[in-house]
Amino acid sequence: MSSPNNYTLVLSQEAQADIDDFLLYTELQRGVGQKDKYGDKLDEAFLSIQAEPRIGAPRPELPRRYRVYHVGRQYIIYLVQPQTVIVMCVLHDKMS
Repeated sequence: MSSPNNYTLVLSQEAQADIDDFLLYTELQRGVGQKDKYGDKLDEAFLSIQAEPRIGAPRPELPRRYRVYHVGRQYIIYLVQPQTVIVMCVLHDKMS
């Protein structure tokens, strides 16, 4: 994905696996409709991060180079580099 600010958003393999796991769990527990709503919410969050990478906040328990964006019950942990935002992982709030 690229944005008007020329940032490209990249999902690490770990982040993609986290998302896949969350979506599968949601579908099994709450159904396809809820899974789709959750997926849309994550997509909107990724677009927001891509458009304005500084939207997330640093967290004291993480190295300063990482930022965290909270959406729903998930924390998106990412790294901002020149022209690229790398999503490192997506954690459920019970895991943070």
